Amino acid sequence: MLDRYNKFTIGWQLSKALAALISADSKVDEYSEWTDEIRLGINLGFAIGKLCLAWHGRSVSPEEDIWETQDEFEILSSSVPNWGGRFKLVDAGALYAGIDPSVQRRRVLNKNTIHAYLRAAEAALRDFAGAVDAGGFDYCEAATLGSGFEPILHRLCLAWYLRYLDAAEISSLDPAVIEDLESWLPPSYWSPAFRLVSLEESPGEGAGAGD
Repeated sequence: MLDRYNKFTIGWQLSKALAALISADSKVDEYSEWTDEIRLGINLGFAIGKLCLAWHGRSVSPEEDIWETQDEFEILSSSVPNWGGRFKLVDAGALYAGIDPSVQRRRVLNKNTIHAYLRAAEAALRDFAGAVDAGGFDYCEAATLGSGFEPILHRLCLAWYLRYLDAAEISSLDPAVIEDLESWLPPSYWSPAFRLVSLEESPGEGAGAGD
């Protein structure tokens, strides 16, 4: 079944997600201590929240509000659609079995790696936003629209979970490791924490395109 989506509402929130990614990328070179990973997590979370709002407002007209209350805003921006069906929530300190634990505990952020994945996410977002603006997703199935969001979130997951590795170390990883890690959601650094929802779920009601 084909659904009708509003490209203006989606595009508005995607533009905010892009601005959040550009801002996050511009701050990476300021990181000097391992505690700066919290700043990275906050910036990733902000961008993910905008992607969530773009999705949950996909059928809302520009004259309507995606959210009406602060509670609705928080619920919508933390309810991550399981685009592609592979994303999963993991504990904040979880270590991946396919990577040497000592590497994952380095506490020295690899700025080049973070830059690379943030910029890959930016590129994927720009491509998707362009297709949305051109009307390519005006009438389609939810899964088809979700396929545009999915690769953006994959790259944000990798920006987080590979943040200590350099390019050579990443290239030496089994492709299955990358495929798995790109579905691990980054931890939330504010309340409410991220939760996964199905593509059909509507976690909030009401709620123009909001701020």
